[in-house]
Amino acid sequence: MNLFKPKRYFVRANRKLWCAFVFGAGGVAKAVSVQLAMNKFKKIYITNRNFERAFALADKLSNFKEIEVRILPWETRQWSNALNESDLIINCTSLGMNNKGDLAVLVPWQYVQKDAVIYDTVYEPLETSFLKKAASLNLKTIAGTSLLIHQAAVAFKIWTGREAPLEIMKKSMMEYLAKRPQ
Repeated sequence: MNLFKPKRYFVRANRKLWCAFVFGAGGVAKAVSVQLAMNKFKKIYITNRNFERAFALADKLSNFKEIEVRILPWETRQWSNALNESDLIINCTSLGMNNKGDLAVLVPWQYVQKDAVIYDTVYEPLETSFLKKAASLNLKTIAGTSLLIHQAAVAFKIWTGREAPLEIMKKSMMEYLAKRPQ
């Protein structure tokens, strides 16, 4: 799985992004964090409602010697410096899924860089309050449907040996999700 498709979102001022802030420490956060390390990010901040799970994720990343991982408590006042340093901010929690919970109200947005990329792995609703808030601040946003479709494309290739018909898959997914009650 490549979290970083399409890559155009991850080039800023002709340089690669290097610092990420990850909300969550579950399965999605593990996959995302490993992909960040494989893409040569230099630093990852991780915060999670369960502090022990955040440490367990950091431990899994210890095999990547060139990356610095910092764990932050699930307290908004602890996030300001890390958010200010981060090029990429990713929600890997269930907050916002099916409109349950709201990460947007927890984030101290005044500390987020003006050219940061905001990525929400939640795909339902299509636009979470986290993404709406980021968009209202003119930040680049990437919806969870991007991750979902690229995961499906990898699975398609594994099972069939062929490249996935991304546009057809995306159209079908969007039609299906649009029909679901929000």
